[in-house]
Amino acid sequence: MVQIIEVAVGFSAVMLLLSVVVTSLSHATQAMLRLRGRNLRYGLAGALMATNAKPDRESLVEASEILNRADGALLHRRARPGSLWSGILGPPVSWLDRGELRTALQRKAAEINAVTIPALDTSMIDTAIDDVVAAFDDAEKSLRNRFKRVMRGISLGWAIVIAAVFQ
Repeated sequence: MVQIIEVAVGFSAVMLLLSVVVTSLSHATQAMLRLRGRNLRYGLAGALMATNAKPDRESLVEASEILNRADGALLHRRARPGSLWSGILGPPVSWLDRGELRTALQRKAAEINAVTIPALDTSMIDTAIDDVVAAFDDAEKSLRNRFKRVMRGISLGWAIVIAAVFQ
């Protein structure tokens, strides 16, 4: 009976240790690839399109530019929106509140308005910004679920690797 208890305690200790290793590797992978930032960029791109369709490349580039402007403290770490690294690494910012998003969108609108010859109506711009912010708020739950699915997949992958190594 004592041997069974010793085996159970040893098995539990090994499983606890390996679960910490898998969790650490999963979170390290998530941090290196900036998956939170990529998820945020995906959600913002969908909000910019104002549809439930999958964001296209153009909207992803626009979202990257907006997020890179919103995160002034980390500009030295950002990747250019069209570069190879922006496809691998997400933007350094991992979430925006309503005020930050509204400010970043207003900056982008002002930049576009400065380039166009006939100035756009500010009430139209404000309405469009409000629509994007509302669409982004509505997407929060689906973005959270999307991130969870990705992290579960990464954790499962690392668990299989660890199980194979320690087999």
